[in-house]
Amino acid sequence: MTNFFPFSILSIGHDFKKGPMKNGCRKWCIYFFYHICCSFYLFIAGCSTTLKHVEVDYSEYLGEHYKEYAKKIKRASTIVCNHVSWLDSVVLIKEIRPAFAPSAEFKNVPLLGALIDAIDSIYIPRGGTEEKKAQALAAIRDRQELIEETGTYSPFLIFAEGGTSNGTGIMKFKKGAFFAEKTIKPMFLKYKCHTVSPAFDVMEFLPLVILHLSWACYQCEVVMMPDFQPNDYLFETHKDKGTERWEVLAWAVREAIMKQGDFEACDLPLRQKM
Repeated sequence: MTNFFPFSILSIGHDFKKGPMKNGCRKWCIYFFYHICCSFYLFIAGCSTTLKHVEVDYSEYLGEHYKEYAKKIKRASTIVCNHVSWLDSVVLIKEIRPAFAPSAEFKNVPLLGALIDAIDSIYIPRGGTEEKKAQALAAIRDRQELIEETGTYSPFLIFAEGGTSNGTGIMKFKKGAFFAEKTIKPMFLKYKCHTVSPAFDVMEFLPLVILHLSWACYQCEVVMMPDFQPNDYLFETHKDKGTERWEVLAWAVREAIMKQGDFEACDLPLRQKM
């Protein structure tokens, strides 16, 4: 774990290797501290954020009576969101305080590593052996079940595209968020930029940060959609959308986000397009 003084003080007595910190005063203080840090950065970067909840009819995917037959859970375990830039995480910590599933390489990044530990995240190895991939999927499934059963931990936010786009399209979703067939809360980010877009992350990190702080003035709208709970209707009616059940669920969630956010289908990340 990356040591960072305020976080180290607030986490005294808790072993993160044994599990995430439950909701309570200490966890609230940790979130409050990082909320202030993220808000300050967004302020000096000239980025204003708004959070909006919208109603969406999922009957096209889940059937006409999907609300009547939905299972009772404490809370949706997984939030699936489009991914435009590293700035997304700053915006989302400020607005909804989720847990993340970042690459293991972020664990030793100063300040950021401490934040990732503090908000119940699980490090996911990128690439590697099939055994490591299976371990990562199992870790995600176990956390999803824990959240749905207890409701005492932060929901998982997964950038299911596995990379960043240019903010106008959404790439095909990867397996991690969907293979356990748990309840998904779809959401999306919309940036309105006149100068430097956060999607310019083909640039080196430091020059992009300098441009954000010195030039950009933009808005980010965070849009939360209702819970999407997969059912038999989805897997039977739309089984042609994938060879495996998780692919059908991923397709439906992606389609719902694209329609609500007016996104295009995109199969290449921005770095490959450039």
